Amino acid sequence: MPTIMEGWRNEYLKAKGDRYKNQVNKLIDYLKFINKSNTPNNIDLDDIRNCIGYYVESEVLTKIKTMESYLESFKNFYDYLLEAGKSPDIFSQMNYEEYKNSLTDEFNLAQKVSREIFHMNTIKDILSKLDDCLEVEYSSLEGINNKKRYLHWSVLRLVIKLTLIAPAKRQVICNLKYSNFSQDLRTVTVNEVKISIPNSLRRDLKLVLELAKSESNEAIRGQDKIFKYIAGSTFRAEVLNTWFCSFIKDQQIFKIPDKTRTYPIEPIMKAAISHLVKERANLAYISKVCGLDIGSLEKTYANEIFHSKPSQPDIGESIDWEIRKLEYYSYI
Repeated sequence: MPTIMEGWRNEYLKAKGDRYKNQVNKLIDYLKFINKSNTPNNIDLDDIRNCIGYYVESEVLTKIKTMESYLESFKNFYDYLLEAGKSPDIFSQMNYEEYKNSLTDEFNLAQKVSREIFHMNTIKDILSKLDDCLEVEYSSLEGINNKKRYLHWSVLRLVIKLTLIAPAKRQVICNLKYSNFSQDLRTVTVNEVKISIPNSLRRDLKLVLELAKSESNEAIRGQDKIFKYIAGSTFRAEVLNTWFCSFIKDQQIFKIPDKTRTYPIEPIMKAAISHLVKERANLAYISKVCGLDIGSLEKTYANEIFHSKPSQPDIGESIDWEIRKLEYYSYI
């Protein structure tokens, strides 16, 4: 049986058409997720704000223009509910432009457009400070929050380093299973390409997996996703943006507005691809590892593209070789 908000949504679409269908459906899905789709009188602007934040973290919303489209759709839906006498217009409670601008600042949407690729020095700074922060012994930490942060940043370090040696999409890296790694943790297979793991990253993996084993009292199995095993079964790839934002602020990597709660980790992948292209790695090989077609690579990294070398070794060796030449390799 449809919830109250689902029923109102259906009436709205029948009366107003499908122009805002996708965005309004997203709102209803979120309200169901937070168990408010049957209590419309309890929905307020904080729920709208959190809805925007939810889809920012899920990477559905990545640009200001898209966020504005969502807000306009939500507002149109509530205009209809007001006209139909079903619900007050929650958007009448605020200055629309100020509210929109506050969301842009809070969720860092402006920077997501401009800061798409990290500079090499920024990557080295991130890696160096992550290593410094995690030098402490886990057993010496006091308080559950400190221990949680240690695990969160351990996962963050692994994801970043794995992305730098195999620049695939975040979801691909986060879904890696233990069976994707060789038994000695010297290689990892990403998008069907076997990539060598640097010794430092191998050490990080071993330490964190041993820690997770001691915490859970269960050995990891081949089918286990390594990050769920380390961080818990509720781990989602989207939460990395929150942890990354926290780390950037704490370590003052660069300036982020105080209200911002998330920062995209994707510039790590884009930086790795960009630097590989600059080093004249074969685009076909990069395409295989990152999961993007060659046409998209040529369009996105047009400024970095040079002619490929006349001869190339096999795909895994080529990616390994190009990665090893990058400045941040010694930090991994």
